[in-house]
Amino acid sequence: MNLPWTSKTFPRISRGRVTGVNRTAAEIREKTADPEVALSRYRWQIDPVTFREYTDDPTELIAIRDGLTARLRTAEDHARRARLLGLRAVVHRVLGDLDDALRDAKLALTHAQTTRVPRRIALAQTRLARVHQWRGEYEEADRLYTLALDADIPRRLRALIHHHAAVCCLEQDRLLEALNHTEASLANRGSDQGLFEAAERVFDTIIQAVSGTGFGPYPRSRNEILGTVPPPQPYYHEMFRRYGFETPDGDPLVPATYRDVYPFTEGYAWVLPENGEYWELIDESGTVVIGTDAGYHHVSPFSQGVAWVRADRSTGWFGINAADQVVIPPGHYVDVRPFHGGLAAVRPGQGGWGALDLRGQVVVPFEYDAICTARADGSYITGFTEEGLAVVERDGLRGVVDRTGQEVLPLIYREVQLHPLAFLVLVEPEDPDYSDPFVHTVDLNDGWGALDRSGETIVPPIHLNRAAVLEELDKLLAEAHPVL
Repeated sequence: MNLPWTSKTFPRISRGRVTGVNRTAAEIREKTADPEVALSRYRWQIDPVTFREYTDDPTELIAIRDGLTARLRTAEDHARRARLLGLRAVVHRVLGDLDDALRDAKLALTHAQTTRVPRRIALAQTRLARVHQWRGEYEEADRLYTLALDADIPRRLRALIHHHAAVCCLEQDRLLEALNHTEASLANRGSDQGLFEAAERVFDTIIQAVSGTGFGPYPRSRNEILGTVPPPQPYYHEMFRRYGFETPDGDPLVPATYRDVYPFTEGYAWVLPENGEYWELIDESGTVVIGTDAGYHHVSPFSQGVAWVRADRSTGWFGINAADQVVIPPGHYVDVRPFHGGLAAVRPGQGGWGALDLRGQVVVPFEYDAICTARADGSYITGFTEEGLAVVERDGLRGVVDRTGQEVLPLIYREVQLHPLAFLVLVEPEDPDYSDPFVHTVDLNDGWGALDRSGETIVPPIHLNRAAVLEELDKLLAEAHPVL
């Protein structure tokens, strides 16, 4: 397409002409007294050809950058430093200081990863991706966009990341990929008119480009973008009536000699030999790592370096590593779930559900009827999220506990679902009568609503369905509309 996208053809300050000379220094200082608010309200100009932000007058952005720098001097916690560094990276990028932007964006991602909050990490990855994109380092930009889209994030933020990923693909003449990202952006945008208009502009550019260059390369898979190799896949041999493994391309890798197999996880798979009653563990080459002499009657796939196994009903489940070393001693656990977010839900023979950490320490007491973590996107986790939260149930009522066992949301709700920025909750009578919807009355103690992470009401529980709450959240939560 030969459009001026690479950093080499971009001026240090795009459209370097300085205007706004009538504004005094005092007016600039007043407007940028709170640099974070000033940046969130800044009216960006967008180049209609490159879709990149630019400024005709860098004065205000420079003042915002200096304000962010001043706040960083006193910011100590990782979350705050991640946010301030990420925002300063945005300002550096638009001002054309791409080396400074890269340094800030990388450091912001390091702080964000320390918080273990998926949304915060995805924001930092996206800001860093945009810097690499402006520098013409597309391979790394594509990788970071893909990782950010893997996270559990609000739909509107997902739509925004898809839009930037689409522009990145457009710059590389990967028009089919740009088209796929733009369609995904539209599917997730909700009622955001700005994103709709942005998508229209990208579509128009794709149509113009196709006539000159064609659609470009065939869209890459996630594994191709991330540079990862998918593990061998199980297959069933109809004639031998046994299982084996093949490469992702369908070539035989491990002969079909097993009565049963688990899929590969973390480089290993459990297999049940043809004439054996005990499971053995193999690596991706088919080499036996743990033999049948270990005596494991029941096994589970590896997760975060730990596999649950059981050799004797009297001892229950215990955790091992790939070297067959016991990392979580037997504790008479009759039911266990894989580790996720550093924690695993388990249930002993006496008592309810609780959770262990990777050292086998009890962090959530065994006092719940269930650990049933549903997410607002419809997915389900058998335990804790990466953020370290889980939905628990007792006597038919639900709440939320964190990775320390603290109840961050009391068990008083009929239903709780985890949204990236809130808790969706259902409040209703014990015996609701919905037989006549025209008679049923919805009040403040009966319906779907949303609470923030501190338990404060964001959306009153007056809605008949989750969709209305999600729409309200998209309008109300400023963090769903970040500066990228």
